[in-house]
Amino acid sequence: MNVIQKIISHLKPKTTTRTFTDEEAREITRQVDPELAAALDAQDAQIEAIQAAEAQYKQDNDLNALLAFWDDIWANGGTKFEGSHWCFRAVDLNLKAGNNDKAWSLLGIIYVKRPNYREKVHKYRYKILKQEKRYMGSLEHLVEWYAMTGAYDKDKFLEEARRTVKKVDVKASEDTEKIVEKLADIAERGGDIHEALKKYYVSIGWLDEKWLNS
Repeated sequence: MNVIQKIISHLKPKTTTRTFTDEEAREITRQVDPELAAALDAQDAQIEAIQAAEAQYKQDNDLNALLAFWDDIWANGGTKFEGSHWCFRAVDLNLKAGNNDKAWSLLGIIYVKRPNYREKVHKYRYKILKQEKRYMGSLEHLVEWYAMTGAYDKDKFLEEARRTVKKVDVKASEDTEKIVEKLADIAERGGDIHEALKKYYVSIGWLDEKWLNS
């Protein structure tokens, strides 16, 4: 049952068995809650525009045109409906085009506008930095990702962290296993993960002490 039908179910008598078409339901919603109706109309219009743009892309494979379309979507506040696939569609397209900086900026916007997707933002940032061989930075986002999602279990985290730690080209005073266990501990403790990691990186020789004041 969609939002409009839910409104109708509260409006009509319990003994009424009549169902409403979407058009009728939307009209009643306009009378009951004009603001909600306007928001739903805007959602519908945006969804139709996205479907048309994506269908055109399937036909002509014009990535630049699709990127321009999604640039306009985000210039006007982003997606107006829930759904992580479409929320991150512009990020995916920019990564496909090699526009990592643009993708990173979009992730920052999503982080602020869609708090419920923050763990996914960290997942993307981890992968971007790892691809760019910025391994210490990528580990921070891996730790944040692990800290924010219960679906990402510890064994998977340790396996992923282990692979990334081994690629850091700065000698550490602790071995790989101690480092990954410490990373898991920092994630599980929560709090200011950035500061905790910075102090730990300094303690094992990955960063100079000057970073403690940055």
